[in-house]
Amino acid sequence: MNDGSRALPVLGPKWPPSSLLARLEEADREELLGIGTRMVYPAQHVVIRHGNTEDYAVLLTKGLTKVMVDTENGREALLAIRAGGDLVGEMAALEGKPRSATVITCAQTTARLIPADVFHEFLARRPRVLFAITRMLSERLRFANEQRVAFAALTARARVARILVEVAHTYGRPTGDQQWDLGLALSNRDIASFAGVSLSSAEKAMQHVRRAGAVTQGNRRVFIADMAALENAAAETDRNP
Repeated sequence: MNDGSRALPVLGPKWPPSSLLARLEEADREELLGIGTRMVYPAQHVVIRHGNTEDYAVLLTKGLTKVMVDTENGREALLAIRAGGDLVGEMAALEGKPRSATVITCAQTTARLIPADVFHEFLARRPRVLFAITRMLSERLRFANEQRVAFAALTARARVARILVEVAHTYGRPTGDQQWDLGLALSNRDIASFAGVSLSSAEKAMQHVRRAGAVTQGNRRVFIADMAALENAAAETDRNP
């Protein structure tokens, strides 16, 4: 649903450091938050569908989403997690090509739906934002490349632990001494696809870190009970036999 209202000026929320809104100067951020249409999506809502041709960008202002893609065997693989402050769908808005992935909300999410022509006009007025988006896309590509290289030397258990640490520090919140709430629902299949391991390997890895007291799990929610223990598991570098 939407109310068509304009966004109010931002009063200093703590956007994730890697997000687009965290990178912008205040004037650029306020104008970006004032274009497009305000949307409120319920949990498990498809914001963008793989293959569709709508050419709008979506600026997330609150909430969490998962970026998914269909694999050759018909299953969905988790590519990324995006939260308030992040921009999604920008490639289709810039290129005019079909969507390359599906974006699904993990919880109620608010956003600005920005038509491509409005987005282009805004970027022409605000070249610093275009530079920030270009830098953001470059960093996402670099991160993906680094993950592929690093994962070659990691056990499945270390891959899973590393993903949980990364998600916690980027999108989660500390709830106590060494404890973190990831802030979103992640199934073992989600974790497996994000870490690039089989479902059975992910299940074994999660069983190990649960037994070690590093995480607790229930109702598709993962809570980190001991961040230091989880980071130790993420540091394992021995290859699988």
